[in-house]
Amino acid sequence: MLRVLRPGGKAFVAARELTKPARAGTDDWSHPYHGPDNNPQSADQLARAPYLTHFLADPLFGCQPEVTVTAGGRIFKAFGHMSFRAHQNPVLNTLMAFSAHNGALLWQRDLKKGFMIHRNTLVATPDALYLADDESCKVIDAAHWPGQRRDRRAEGPGRRPGLEMDGGGRRRSLCAGGRTGSGSA
Repeated sequence: MLRVLRPGGKAFVAARELTKPARAGTDDWSHPYHGPDNNPQSADQLARAPYLTHFLADPLFGCQPEVTVTAGGRIFKAFGHMSFRAHQNPVLNTLMAFSAHNGALLWQRDLKKGFMIHRNTLVATPDALYLADDESCKVIDAAHWPGQRRDRRAEGPGRRPGLEMDGGGRRRSLCAGGRTGSGSA
């Protein structure tokens, strides 16, 4: 049964609950340039040649600028304000979350006009997506959009989310000013 489940998927057999574990050797891409150190070198051990397409999912074309971060089996894409073709217009100023296992759209929402996509304003953790705009650092439940909450400790323009490593090699989520976010991973 575990063979047909995605990582994190559950199967219920009589009174037993089985959860498929994540594959060892996978790596999240939590920041626009992989990690908080901005070194675009992935530690993924599974992405090896021959590279094969696992799925195609809409939108096949997006507008510019665009940034993608991933964590916990989810892909988050923020699409910008410039469209060069009419088929790109539906995703202008849009934030979308997809399943990394099959490309299914999990949720989407509009971004504020003028959202600064290429300013490290998105950080993904397995449980939360940190989105910083000119008002605050928003902590979004990664699995369900309606669960958005605001981190009041990070109010004000110019606040950016970030991740840093603690002494034990664990990542912890931060909002601006080095304050630990409520969705620590």
